[in-house]
Amino acid sequence: MILACPSCAAKFLVEDSAIGVSGRQVRCGRCKHEWFATLPADAAVAAASAEAVTIMPPPRRPRPIPPGSNLPAVVSPPRRSAAAVVGWILLVLVVAAVAGLVLARESLMAAVPALKPLYDTVGLGPPLPGEGLQLEDVGTSSAVVEGASVILVEGRIRNISTAPRLVPALRGALRDEQKRDLQSWTFTVPSPRLAPGEAVAFRTEVRRPSTPVAEMSITFQAN
Repeated sequence: MILACPSCAAKFLVEDSAIGVSGRQVRCGRCKHEWFATLPADAAVAAASAEAVTIMPPPRRPRPIPPGSNLPAVVSPPRRSAAAVVGWILLVLVVAAVAGLVLARESLMAAVPALKPLYDTVGLGPPLPGEGLQLEDVGTSSAVVEGASVILVEGRIRNISTAPRLVPALRGALRDEQKRDLQSWTFTVPSPRLAPGEAVAFRTEVRRPSTPVAEMSITFQAN
């Protein structure tokens, strides 16, 4: 805007921002006269609008964490595609199916004998006698029945695996001090199949045992 001195009529070119919306006290550079100058109405409105505009600073980008810093790093979790999720589900199903075929191989081979060569080919033949089974609380006692000495053997068999198990026949043996068999016999249990965690009691006896007996053993009999 152009300011004119009311005293000497000298004119000066002044920026509107130097006067401001509310005006200001000015002094003539020629005659040193002072007066209060204001902007024209249209210039005042434009200046007021300019002052109302807020300039937002640009967003700050996160600085990379320097090596050796102890500040926690913020990592966005990776987004998984639908194909990746389906792939993981299929992998879990395949692993579960293979585990089921391995754990239940004894029952499957008993139901379908033709599967035995296939299991043998991949090194998963029939489980060892008594695999997954455990003998518990095995004890002996002596008695006389009809004038003959008898050794009673009692205990339990428990399925400690996670799959049903077939209980094979058991073999009892009386041994001497050199662990040589003096007398042996086989017997079966009432429940030939045990669910996971299930147990069955057994009882067997030996009439007129050989002497001298140093120890007695109970093992699972191979088929």
